Amino acid sequence: LAPSAIADAVEALKSFRDTMRAQGVESYRAVATSAVRDANNGEVLVDGKPIDGVGRVLGRAGPCFLRSSTLQALVGQMTFDDADTPALITSDRFESIVLHEMLHVVGIGALWRLKGMVDSAGTADPRFNGAIAADRCRRIGFAAHCDGSVPLENTGGSGTADVHWRESVFDRELMTGFAEATNDMPLSVI
Repeated sequence: LAPSAIADAVEALKSFRDTMRAQGVESYRAVATSAVRDANNGEVLVDGKPIDGVGRVLGRAGPCFLRSSTLQALVGQMTFDDADTPALITSDRFESIVLHEMLHVVGIGALWRLKGMVDSAGTADPRFNGAIAADRCRRIGFAAHCDGSVPLENTGGSGTADVHWRESVFDRELMTGFAEATNDMPLSVI
């Protein structure tokens, strides 16, 4: 990776820390290691390699090792499509994409099915059944969509459907499965 991409990743980590503090999260950890991916350079924090070319999958991430008692991520990996990264950096969206993937590493979306928190997976109306998320969704103005559960993405294939908030409902929210054309992708309290 170019030094500027690494610098952007470090800035994204700082932003992640600030976001967690702003949301009242007292304990968090962002971890990356080359031992769980096929990188040749053990000092690289973020892996950039070909995924699918320009404009489709921007990155992918998730936990690699879980704490057995809580199913919390211990180690995770992030990979960014090297065909998309330069344009993401130029358009000031790379930090948002890194944060999105970091949240998958800690389990958002990536661990929901394992924890039994997805109802109707693979259907036209998959739902996240977490009570706190549904309550927060109603509180921020989406009561019509979040009566008891939160709508999950129902398009986009296995890396998008069932593991992101639904784009047609939440649009710009950071954890939908589709990036915006600008860096205006806020992380909600959901």
